[in-house]
Amino acid sequence: GARSVRTQVPADTRLFMSEADGTTDVPGHGPLGLAILSLGGNPGRGAIPVSFRVPRDSDAHVELLDTAGRRIELQRSPKGVAGVRQLVLAQALVLAPGLYLVRVHQGGRTATAKVTRMR
Repeated sequence: GARSVRTQVPADTRLFMSEADGTTDVPGHGPLGLAILSLGGNPGRGAIPVSFRVPRDSDAHVELLDTAGRRIELQRSPKGVAGVRQLVLAQALVLAPGLYLVRVHQGGRTATAKVTRMR
């Protein structure tokens, strides 16, 4: 049968996640669960480099939202191997200062992180 490993993602790398407490059950030795690993320039100005981990070899979607839930940008990370992926949210170049959310979606799961834009 499949062996299950219980892993706790360190608080400083999981940022603000929408799933439970960031703890993920990992079957066998496969990649860890869905997570946003880092947001470049947070707080900061300009585009936002996003590094995230996906547990499946399928498409993932990354979106930038304001705090009212309005979508500012949506990017699709094409099907690739499970593991760490990166992309840049370019619409952040024109954002007003304030708090925003970055969400990564894959296979019905979502990871969310807060990002602050400055003048």
